[in-house]
Amino acid sequence: TAARRAGSVAASGAGHTPGDKEESDAQRSTRIMVQDGFVQFAVCREGDPPKLPGGYKSPLVNLSRHGLGFVADAEIPLDNCVELALHLRGTRKPIYARGKVAWCRKVKDANLRSIGIRLTARTRDYMLAYEQLKAATKTGTEET
Repeated sequence: TAARRAGSVAASGAGHTPGDKEESDAQRSTRIMVQDGFVQFAVCREGDPPKLPGGYKSPLVNLSRHGLGFVADAEIPLDNCVELALHLRGTRKPIYARGKVAWCRKVKDANLRSIGIRLTARTRDYMLAYEQLKAATKTGTEET
């Protein structure tokens, strides 16, 4: 789809160069490209109790230990709190997390935004999925 192609463009041109002041541990951790995954998200307030995100479904581009990237046709202001439900191939139920918007950039030649989320709360299921994707990538097996 156009959103998936835009996600690939957004992931390859994230706009960071080595030595960028913005570079942090989250950006240096291994990013795993995601195929056939999507994320549902909802803007929230930091003090809100966890809730199930609904509505928006956007292609998931990558995961790291500390965050994730996706593309959407919505613009989300920096530092906004976001509830997330990740849907990955091979998983039966969504994986929940919460984070803050680290960046929201227009994707060139598309009416989409590349959105980076810095996780503030992640579940054991999130870390397990990340480690499985990382192991599958290293062994050359298909991502799940």
